[in-house]
Amino acid sequence: MKKILLGIAVLLVAAYVAATPVITAYQMKAAAEAQDGEALSTHIDFPAVREGLKEQLNVAVAKQMASMGSDNPLAALGAAFAPMLVDKMVDGYVTPTAIASMLEGEASDPENDPFKNARLAYTSPSRFVISIPDEEGLESHFILSRQGLDWKLTNIQLPLDEMSAQQGG
Repeated sequence: MKKILLGIAVLLVAAYVAATPVITAYQMKAAAEAQDGEALSTHIDFPAVREGLKEQLNVAVAKQMASMGSDNPLAALGAAFAPMLVDKMVDGYVTPTAIASMLEGEASDPENDPFKNARLAYTSPSRFVISIPDEEGLESHFILSRQGLDWKLTNIQLPLDEMSAQQGG
């Protein structure tokens, strides 16, 4: 009997550990719906998210500048200043205060639930991805990484290449 109870306990602990990123995702959703920036920020590794976004945006800007041609003086000027502007923009917008401010607007529209079509999946034992499509079908990927027993949002992968292709450049 003790072995059965021990087996059930181990199974329950394993199920809980496996479910923790899903629980974290829904806690983040609940905090966003409640416009609770402080609660939401407990689930976000801000330095990691900032660095990931800076890298993505700098690559996208570099591609855009390269497509303008090397003989274009505006492209050269843009390439020189773009990383500094991207860094300042990301640092200014990816903060607990900014997220709280964004959430102070109107409450979420239940009919426009971003989680309605979300896909949740493990990509490794320490990485969990929430893929959320927008109205045009472009997907943003919210990457949660295991930090001890907790999970935190550590990266947001925006569909920048697909957006650029849709806009014709």
